[in-house]
Amino acid sequence: MEERIKKLRLLASTNSKRFLEELRDLIQEWKSLKKTGKKKFESDIRSLEKVGNDLFLNLYTKRAKSNDNVISAIEKRSVNVFDKGNLKLNTLKLREMLSLIQDDNTDKALKVMDSISSNVKSRGETILNTLLIANNRAKVIENAKKRGINQLRYEGPTGALSRDFCKSRVGKVYTIEEIELMDNQQRLPVLYFCGGYNCRHRWVVVIEPKVIENIKNSELKYSETDINQDTRKHAPKFGLNQEEYIKEAQSVVRNAKEYYKQERKGCMQYVFVGYRGYVITKDAGTIKGYFYHDPKYVTEAVENLKIKKNWGKL
Repeated sequence: MEERIKKLRLLASTNSKRFLEELRDLIQEWKSLKKTGKKKFESDIRSLEKVGNDLFLNLYTKRAKSNDNVISAIEKRSVNVFDKGNLKLNTLKLREMLSLIQDDNTDKALKVMDSISSNVKSRGETILNTLLIANNRAKVIENAKKRGINQLRYEGPTGALSRDFCKSRVGKVYTIEEIELMDNQQRLPVLYFCGGYNCRHRWVVVIEPKVIENIKNSELKYSETDINQDTRKHAPKFGLNQEEYIKEAQSVVRNAKEYYKQERKGCMQYVFVGYRGYVITKDAGTIKGYFYHDPKYVTEAVENLKIKKNWGKL
């Protein structure tokens, strides 16, 4: 989906009509989005198409006479069209465009029209951004379901730009069933869209203690790709061969008293801190890497990484 969204971003600046058509197809194909959400986006896209076709195409070719009553009537109609698309219309710019059209000053009229129509592109890109963020949330949710995790915590800012819906939920824990019953008043499922369009909030899985226990009691295997890479890059720093390196990594996990979680590409990973560094694993008990730090600076390194890599305490 990410690659497709990149292509759509390019299309938004070059071909508005095709951009909206492709955006509609993307929404309809997204399996995680329920019918109500698809209807909401479809309604928005229709409004944007109306702005493009009805306001700019028909209006530009109309050649209205220079009459204040005519200009006011067209202006009123245009504002209504923009309202349906949840857009803001600069009425002074519209009047300027109409006057230039009436004076047959085509080049200048087109420049003003481009300035006004940037709102249409902006709204389309808002839909696109909203879908991209929702797709990332969907990965977290689906991954949580696969792992049997049913509790999620609402995280994000609580400043003046945040919706009341979001501010009242930040820091609280809900089950997936409870989230599916929530209503953000935007006809978009809260599980994937949180507060709605351009929402900066996210769901963070709540890990139960048994997850750490299960990892410690697992076989703690290395994938072949990771161990070959780590043997070249990290094992020499410890002064260990491959077999010794694996055994020490396993020992760090099983004896760790300090551990954290980090999210990478929609998947949860776990960090186990040891005397000479830290080990990163998946929840299935697969080791991703063992990273060396001088024992004197392990605590300092961990504190820095907690901020840099957004490690969460368990």
